[in-house]
Amino acid sequence: MSEVRLVKYDAARNALAEAHRVDEVKDVRDKAVAMKAYAMQAKDGALLAMAAEIKARAERRAGELLREMEKNKGGNPNLFPQGNRLPKLPDLGITPKQSSAWQRVAAIPEARFEEIVAGAAAAGSRLTTKALVTEGKKSKSQGTKKKTFKGPRVEDVVDPSFLVLSDLSKLTKERPAASIVAVMKKQYDAGGGLDEGLRDDLIRVRAWFDELIIGIEPFIVSCA
Repeated sequence: MSEVRLVKYDAARNALAEAHRVDEVKDVRDKAVAMKAYAMQAKDGALLAMAAEIKARAERRAGELLREMEKNKGGNPNLFPQGNRLPKLPDLGITPKQSSAWQRVAAIPEARFEEIVAGAAAAGSRLTTKALVTEGKKSKSQGTKKKTFKGPRVEDVVDPSFLVLSDLSKLTKERPAASIVAVMKKQYDAGGGLDEGLRDDLIRVRAWFDELIIGIEPFIVSCA
């Protein structure tokens, strides 16, 4: 990043850090939008990426303040310029669609947001509001799910091979081999043969069982 861009970047970040009202944050955001448009005309990729990041940070901060406004209706005069009267979105120059999108972005945990920003910079891509809104929806849905710890999963503490054998043992009790063969025979008689895919599956299963039986025979003998 050139020295001039770095100065602009630092100035924008400082302005965001010092902004405590929605209109102040939106002003930073609007300037980033203008900078982004200029960068696109000038075909300046580095400036475009910087402007996109500042815009994303401003929209996230605006979303945080808008969410706080909803929680404290009538309340905090530091959030907006109209005193202690809760302003409407048009008063702030914000559309309902923007308000909804920015609050979605604000739902992204800070660590995850910074990870996305760093990833975009490393990949040479620019942040978009649409992508951040999608991420915000994920974060919100994950946050609303109640996770009840029920102890470790079976597959976390038991070797998968034993789970397979356990399932097979259960299957032999619920579905005797004769009943499975009867179903296949019925299909064979009705259609004049087995489906090619089913036939391939049967050959594969038979080979698997042959290998399994040969492999486990020593263990069965030693335990007898």
